[in-house]
Amino acid sequence: MNRVLYSAILRQRGFTLSVLFLLVGFFPTTFCYSQISITGLQPIEKGLYFLTYDSTSIKKLTTKSTIIEFDSSIGIIELPIVYTGGGATVLKDYTTEGEAIRNALQTYFPTKPIKYIFSSHWHPHSVASLQPFISNGTTLITTRSNFKRIREMLDSTTYALYQNNICFVEDSLPIHDKSNSIVCYRFTKKDYPNVPTEDYLFFNLPRYNSFYSSCMYQRLSGIEVCGKELVSGRVEDVSTFLHKHNISPKYLLGFTSFPYEVDATGRVPADTLTSLLNNGTLTSSIIGTITNWSEPFLETNMDSAVNYILLNKISFYYVNMAVYKLFAEKKLQRALLVARLQTLLNPTDANSWDTYGEAYYVMGKFQLAKYYEKQCFKLNKDASGGENIWKKDLENFQQQWNSLKK
Repeated sequence: MNRVLYSAILRQRGFTLSVLFLLVGFFPTTFCYSQISITGLQPIEKGLYFLTYDSTSIKKLTTKSTIIEFDSSIGIIELPIVYTGGGATVLKDYTTEGEAIRNALQTYFPTKPIKYIFSSHWHPHSVASLQPFISNGTTLITTRSNFKRIREMLDSTTYALYQNNICFVEDSLPIHDKSNSIVCYRFTKKDYPNVPTEDYLFFNLPRYNSFYSSCMYQRLSGIEVCGKELVSGRVEDVSTFLHKHNISPKYLLGFTSFPYEVDATGRVPADTLTSLLNNGTLTSSIIGTITNWSEPFLETNMDSAVNYILLNKISFYYVNMAVYKLFAEKKLQRALLVARLQTLLNPTDANSWDTYGEAYYVMGKFQLAKYYEKQCFKLNKDASGGENIWKKDLENFQQQWNSLKK
């Protein structure tokens, strides 16, 4: 089918979704550029589409952008060209791949410019190309904190010319016209501790009763704790946010999906979230159990604590998280004892000794802290930790402790 004709059909008034699928289904034209191929534009409902990607070496799986169609423009939620999260160090603009996406969308929507890119956070699986868009009039919707990293993708000339095309969400930002709407919500790690960056954006699509949570809907399939599927803390945060803002979506959206739980349109039914919370083991419950162990129990019943962790198949990662939760609550002696428990459980892991050293550092016992710092780097000379990191952490903890007094 001619691509221009296809675009015209999509915008004909009066076509139902079933007719659209009958006419075009999943439009499979493949645009191949550099290391990415755009495998098709999938109509979901009138004005809502998935643009799907496949690539070779720059990411590991098929991902997708969500396309929102307004009266005279379109918006893109996420550009997951590269499947890389917080492990990204130096950020670069995948300009060639971004141009491929822009050209494809201009083919699909020849009369509608790309007005917005909505990015939830700075990781490349949220946004990996910006220059081809903002230099053509597209506005990036993000947060000030996340843009401090996204800014690395732009050369100084491009930023100087197009910095007015960056829009920051402070609390919430509705964008709408007579045909469509999206509401951007900003939230922070302070209130939602499992968010992967200092702050983050969610996007509500009220016309489609859909809620875009990006990588916050994180399914830990196959991981069981206490005989039940472990529910990610990110999933708990999504649920808390929805309840707090009185949002009851029918669907959850993201840049990738779990094949066994999406419906025919590729959306995750929101009752999957409810089922997880009702039938799984909550991460917060596991961490809460550990942080609630008293100092006398940890001092005299360490074997019982070890047995509980091992028999219930609790990842040592959550023991480590419990230590930092206790730091934030200024329960320092208990944090030290849980850190000691972690080194007993996982003595060959450099991070265990780093956390143990940090516990002494936070308590002001610097000589002991230095000793365990050396043990950490003996196990892994490239470990991410040590006194420089502890100092920054302590400054953050002190701010949290001050807020506890108020």
